[in-house]
Amino acid sequence: MPRRQHTPELLQEIRDLAQGWGKIVARRAFGEGGPGLDVDFDTMEQVARIAAAGLTEGALASALEQQARALGDTQPCPACAWSCCWRRAWGRSPTPPSP
Repeated sequence: MPRRQHTPELLQEIRDLAQGWGKIVARRAFGEGGPGLDVDFDTMEQVARIAAAGLTEGALASALEQQARALGDTQPCPACAWSCCWRRAWGRSPTPPSP
């Protein structure tokens, strides 16, 4: 499958969008006034890491689901070339082909 490259402008736009969400996360985690002077950098970094992980999970799950929908319900098996029906669920498993 050919690899699609994104423009530097689009990647910057995506980064800016994520940075905006980061500001929302910070307000949610620490309130409108921001973190108090008693909050250390490790705590702020922990919030940022968990938010980044959630953003990554959400982006990948959404992209993979969209890609799966584009495949349709029947795909040839890479091992035997039979048409296999796939169920739309996590850990998709093929139903055996009809003889």
